[in-house]
Amino acid sequence: MLLLIVGCFSEIEPFQTFWRKTVNWTAYLVTAVFGAYLPMFISWREGTLLRMSCRPMLRLTFFHHWGVCVGDAVLLPFLNGIIWDHLNWKPWYQVAVIATIATLLTWLCHRQWWPTPQCLVFGIHFPNRWQSRGNAKRWSRDLSAAGRLHIAFMAAQLTILATYVLSPAPASVVWVTAALLAVFPLVAVFQTSWVVHHRLDANALLTATAIWCATGGVTAVKLLA
Repeated sequence: MLLLIVGCFSEIEPFQTFWRKTVNWTAYLVTAVFGAYLPMFISWREGTLLRMSCRPMLRLTFFHHWGVCVGDAVLLPFLNGIIWDHLNWKPWYQVAVIATIATLLTWLCHRQWWPTPQCLVFGIHFPNRWQSRGNAKRWSRDLSAAGRLHIAFMAAQLTILATYVLSPAPASVVWVTAALLAVFPLVAVFQTSWVVHHRLDANALLTATAIWCATGGVTAVKLLA
């Protein structure tokens, strides 16, 4: 639906001019390919594209994980395309520190998402627990190829967002970025929580609140700078 709306408005000349000047379409395409289209192909090969009646616990498949099929496929490509030309990648050691922290956070997040006996729900990133044999110390062995790709993608995305926080940007870019980040928790946090727990659990509410508060704070600072 979002793509349909954008397609309709793209016929309007002012809208066309705005997106040509604002969006880096190379950044948009690279994000979409590595965030969604390549994972979709891998998911198809691994048998986690759609739900199957013979595997009732395989619930977070590609098309039932809105964080991937909506967030990574639609929202983040637009976000990266909008902010890319405004990112300041200097000094290099600052970016290296950011990337290291982003990678560590990504690793810890995926560790938190590993299916446990108390919450045994499988999906595109963790299709089973065969390799670890249920041993929490070996959780990373259960990552699918799509899951390993998602670790790299998420680490890169967090690096981009942290770099954006430290980079100057025009007000129009700041507002659009804030809007996209405000929507993101609805599809990437709330929907997955509902699929896994059949409710919005405390971790989901805390994560969404943290994202919204951080987005609001960064937006205010950038607009007042």
